[in-house]
Amino acid sequence: MKQYSTSSTTNCLCRSVNKIYAPLPFMWKDDFGRHLRTFLEQTHRLHAATDTEAYRGLVAIQNKHGMWGRIGDICGASEKNAHDFFHNTWSKRFCDSFEAHKAQMTEQLRRLVQEGVDKSEALTAVIGGLQQEHPGQNFHLISLRQLLTHSYDRMAARQQAPRQPRVQRERRQEVQIRQKQVLPRQWNMDTDDLIAELAKLL
Repeated sequence: MKQYSTSSTTNCLCRSVNKIYAPLPFMWKDDFGRHLRTFLEQTHRLHAATDTEAYRGLVAIQNKHGMWGRIGDICGASEKNAHDFFHNTWSKRFCDSFEAHKAQMTEQLRRLVQEGVDKSEALTAVIGGLQQEHPGQNFHLISLRQLLTHSYDRMAARQQAPRQPRVQRERRQEVQIRQKQVLPRQWNMDTDDLIAELAKLL
């Protein structure tokens, strides 16, 4: 009968337990703030008591080289996933809303599109103007840029769409009106002719 050493059996059990209780994919997102606080304490000796302090501490870091790889290791996620989750989702809660400024930005963007300003320059001008007018507010720039990009593309496509000359447009409208007037009369005439033909057969 084959015998197993106590140490090898223990190692096998540990591996089995670790496998069973391994964190599920994306579970790291629920504790992302805690992971960031761990990163700040381990690498920068910064104590962040809350998620808000962790966010501010992370944003204040000047040299971010290798930062997301280290945070990914702490989270149990890839460098890209940790980076994208922070910028696209987690950080939004600490940003100010720009909903109240959408009408103003849309009008400014429309003028730039009409003047033929390219997309990159137009977006930079609108975002820069918003930041200058509201220096104390922290807007989520990724969401803001996505909104303006979509608006710019829609406005540019509408401006480049071929427009019919005014005379041609009015002529087409006139034809449509005449068709609406003629069709009922034509239908009545055809019906009268049909009744007349039926009367001949009776």
